[in-house]
Amino acid sequence: MVTTRKKCEMSIRKILVLGLTLVCPLVWADGEGSWINAKNGKIYKGNGPKLYRAIHQDNLCRPDLTEGELLTAIIRISTVGATNLSFTLDGFSADGTEIDEEYVNAAIRIKDDTNYRWINAICNVLGTLGDASHEVRLKAAHTAGLAMADHQSMLYVIEGNDSEDLVAAFKEGAPDCAVAAVYGGDIDLVSHPKFMRPNRPGLVMGLIPSGEHWRLSSILADETSSYERYASRTTLAAEQESVYNDPTGLTPDEIDQGFVMLYNGKDLNHWTITGRQDGFVSKGGNIMWNGRGGKRLLSIKRYGDFILRLEYKIHHPNGNSGIFLRAPRANRESSMGMEFQIMGDHGQEPNKNSTGAIYDQVAATSNPSKLEGTWNELEIQLNGSDMKAALNGVVIQDLDMSEYDSLRHRLREGFIALQDHGDPASYRRIRIKEL
Repeated sequence: MVTTRKKCEMSIRKILVLGLTLVCPLVWADGEGSWINAKNGKIYKGNGPKLYRAIHQDNLCRPDLTEGELLTAIIRISTVGATNLSFTLDGFSADGTEIDEEYVNAAIRIKDDTNYRWINAICNVLGTLGDASHEVRLKAAHTAGLAMADHQSMLYVIEGNDSEDLVAAFKEGAPDCAVAAVYGGDIDLVSHPKFMRPNRPGLVMGLIPSGEHWRLSSILADETSSYERYASRTTLAAEQESVYNDPTGLTPDEIDQGFVMLYNGKDLNHWTITGRQDGFVSKGGNIMWNGRGGKRLLSIKRYGDFILRLEYKIHHPNGNSGIFLRAPRANRESSMGMEFQIMGDHGQEPNKNSTGAIYDQVAATSNPSKLEGTWNELEIQLNGSDMKAALNGVVIQDLDMSEYDSLRHRLREGFIALQDHGDPASYRRIRIKEL
C-alpha cells in the first residue's frame, strides 16, 4: 500500500454507540504519516499540501461493490484529470444509532483502493440522511465517527447548516479525522469562493475555482458536464498540436506500414513534461532523464491499439525506469493503465518487478536485456486486451489481459509516457503505428 501504516495487530473492536453495540470491521488503522489535516490555510496529507479535484459518485459504498465497478469509477475521474473520488457513507439504521459493518468495510475498501492509486477519497458522512431529523443525524454522526476513527487518511464531509453540532458529534468518536463542513469543520465547505473566510482551507461544492481561487479544492456532481469541465481545465495546450510526422528515422518498411516518429531526435516539442521542465532533455538524438522532479514525459495524444517501437538504455546496474501505456491524465498510471517495467537487471531472473514485467502484475517470460549502458530494442503491441512484447528480438510477453483479474478493467486508451524514477535512462528512435 502507498499509505504508511501503524505497526499494530488487526483486531475486532466492539464499541458502545449511544448505549448500543457496534461491531467494527477487521481493518488496519492509517499511519500518522498519511493523516489528513488542515493548517496554514491549506489541506495537508502528512507533510504535503493537497489540492482536491473531486467528483462525487453515489451508490459506491455498498457491500456488493465489485473491483471492476470501483476501478471503473476511479478511471473515469482520472481520465479527465480529476484527482479525487467522493462517495457517500451508507448503512445507517433508521434511528442513526447503528451502522452495518459491511458498509463500513466498503468505505474502508474505497479508501484503501484510492490511496493505492494515489487518489485521496472523500467520504460524505450523512449524505443518505438528508431528510432525517436533526436528532437522527446527530446520532448517525456520532456512530460514523466511532466507526471511522482509525481512518484519518480520508477527508470527511458533513453538509447542512446544522453541521456544527454534527461535526462535534462525529469528532467525539474521531477526533483526529479532518472534516469539511459549513460550520464547525476543520475545512470550510462553501458553494462559492466568495464565502471563504481568511486563512481558512476551503472545499467548494459545485464549481471549479479559477483565477485567484484556483488553489481551493472542489467537488463536482457525477454529471456529464462535470467530466467535461475537468477535461477542459486539465487539457494541456500542447495536446492541440499535430503529432510529429517527419519520416526521418523510419525504415522504408515502417513508412509503408504506417509508422510515425514520436520523437524527432531534436527536441521535446511534441511531448509534455508533467513535472520539473528540465527533468527530461533531448541531447545527441536521445531523450535523457536529467534529474528528479520531471515526473513523466507524456505523449501529446492518447493511443488505444498500437505497435510501439523504441530503443532504451539503462545507465547503471539496478537502475529503474518504465514506459507507461494507456495512462490516464491523473493519478497512478501503473494501476489504471499499465507500466512496462525497465530495470538495470541484466542476467537476472524475471519477476513481477523486473524488466519486461507489467509492473507488479505479470512477470516477463525471460530477461534478454543487455548489459547496463547498452542499447536495447523493444517492441510492444497492444490490441484490445491482447498484449505482446519483444525485447531484443525475444518475445517476453504474450497474453490476454481479460484473463487476469488485476488487468481486465484497465484503460483501453490513454497516453504513452516515460517514467522519472530517479535513475538515469535514455530513449531514442521512438515510433508508433496505430492499429
